[in-house]
Amino acid sequence: MARREGGEWLSSPTYSVATGVSASTLLPVLYEHVTYGGSSTRITGAYGPCDAEGYGVSALVSSWRNRVSSLKGFNRQRQDRLHHHVPAVTCKPLALNLAVQGMPMVRRITTVVAVALVTALSLGAPARADHSTDHTIAQMTAHYQDPALEPQNRPFALLYLRTTEGMRDANNDGEFSDPQFWDTEVIPTFADYYLDAYAAWTRGDTQAVDVAWRIAFRTEPERLNCTQMLYLGINAHVNNDLAFMIEEMGSRYTYPDHKHVDDVLAFRTRPVVYPEIQRELCPGLFSEVVPPGADLDIFAWRQLAWDNAQRLLAAPTPQAREAIAKEVRQHAQDKAREILRWYR
Repeated sequence: MARREGGEWLSSPTYSVATGVSASTLLPVLYEHVTYGGSSTRITGAYGPCDAEGYGVSALVSSWRNRVSSLKGFNRQRQDRLHHHVPAVTCKPLALNLAVQGMPMVRRITTVVAVALVTALSLGAPARADHSTDHTIAQMTAHYQDPALEPQNRPFALLYLRTTEGMRDANNDGEFSDPQFWDTEVIPTFADYYLDAYAAWTRGDTQAVDVAWRIAFRTEPERLNCTQMLYLGINAHVNNDLAFMIEEMGSRYTYPDHKHVDDVLAFRTRPVVYPEIQRELCPGLFSEVVPPGADLDIFAWRQLAWDNAQRLLAAPTPQAREAIAKEVRQHAQDKAREILRWYR
């Protein structure tokens, strides 16, 4: 049993805590599925929020090894969404390695270490130096130009690529409050939700793909028009992913910045990308008639995502948060099926 300055460490039935100290600080919640879905387990700490000492843990119990697809960090713990849904967590700048139910306990560490959770899961992770808008645009360009990209997924891939370029230009022009944060966190992280979902889909890991994305990825292009294919992707990314990304970014992601994205979409992206989609992929795009009553208000969807993110952030328990997350995913799923039925 490890010790920290005279304090014995024990394992509780659910969380690893220190004897005689209240383990009241929530650090991460581990989730079975990507974007915080499925079963979950909480890890608490007995010495307050992440600080210069950090937290360290030896291993995950067997029931959670190779099972964690995403996690949410609290109290200055940071989480990174990585390719193939490999989670990494840090008490910035320290790493956090996690032990849960039944394992020998956690101890505080004073050495800056590599991301130990990745070691515990026997998985690898890409370098954070690549987490930038320019790198994301390079990834998205390769994705769009991939000959294997299915016809039904090409319109949204081009739309999102040009949108990301517009966001880069707006950020470089100083239109957001924290340019570095948007360059290295917001823009790449949001893109990861899409790129990770598509990567999981193509390798057959459908359980790691939310239903709204499954509907978008598997649609039959001969049965849909281009407007439907575009809106299936927009719906999955905005109605499904955006609230979770905002939650993940925390308080540095501000409402004025969120609203300014609407202006970027309206004035930088829309005038450029839709003519290109019509020219390159969908010759009949501008002649497609959307049925009366079809919900096309992307800006209202974005407002709903903001509101849902605030609900997620304010959830008092993981169970309450999961209930909200299920509502978010169900709404996106319902909206996707509504888009499929536009002309029926």
